[in-house]
Amino acid sequence: MKVLIDSRGYVVREDSAGIEMPEGVTGADSLRYKRVNNAWVDAFPDDVGDDFMESRDVLVRSWAIDDHKTNLAPLIKAEAARQIEALAWKIERATEVDATDGTTTLADVYAERAAVRAASNAHEDALDAITTQEALDAFHPANF
Repeated sequence: MKVLIDSRGYVVREDSAGIEMPEGVTGADSLRYKRVNNAWVDAFPDDVGDDFMESRDVLVRSWAIDDHKTNLAPLIKAEAARQIEALAWKIERATEVDATDGTTTLADVYAERAAVRAASNAHEDALDAITTQEALDAFHPANF
């Protein structure tokens, strides 16, 4: 039996153009294995019989969460960039006011930008801390 593996080395499905499984491994049992350093290893050595399928399902769900988080992180950065760009007119205005009035309003605008960056970083940290699909579904990348 030949199989295809994913980027993590786990069996995805049977495929005649894939990698040969160890002798005697057939069907769903192939999903128990992982390719490490060009060798097959039991990815779930503590699971007896078909019990490995539950462990594999947990693992696959965690991958889905990680992949979704990877897709959301750039959206947080884009929102931060948008918010910072929206302050550009304030920098121009504060520079003019400070030059004509001798004030220091530009520092306040730079503090606003710093606050956006801090909020964005905190939001990314919150995203990194998510471990369940429910929490991920409730997370909005632009709400900071």
